[in-house]
Amino acid sequence: MAANGTDIVFGSFHGATGVEIQAPGVIDPGHWQYFAITVSGTVARLYRDGVFLGAANLPDSLGHIRRIKNYLGRSNRAGEGYYKGMIDEARLERVARSADWIKLSFETQRPDRRALAFAPIIPCVPRFLAPSDTSM
Repeated sequence: MAANGTDIVFGSFHGATGVEIQAPGVIDPGHWQYFAITVSGTVARLYRDGVFLGAANLPDSLGHIRRIKNYLGRSNRAGEGYYKGMIDEARLERVARSADWIKLSFETQRPDRRALAFAPIIPCVPRFLAPSDTSM
């Protein structure tokens, strides 16, 4: 995944054959954002803040591609710049997470965390009174 200004690009190439997912204008400088890429088989999906942005069919599954150089925040092409910003908690996993998992992950990590909220405590009030058992 690489960034160019406010655009983000995920690319995968097998020899000269390749494909890219481009999402123009999705980087909001100065604000915390959650980006995710999932790859299942030959389908790559791009998300921003838990929202699906686009997909592409890769020329081959990632398991069949052998690459010497892999980058995060930079293109593999000579002459292209580096991402200028902060990256927090970069992860590589062996499974392609579902869209729901990506959304929940975003919601639990965002600065204002909205995935779990607690309501104010409401005191219990007895609804009825029953006489104690006096048959003994």
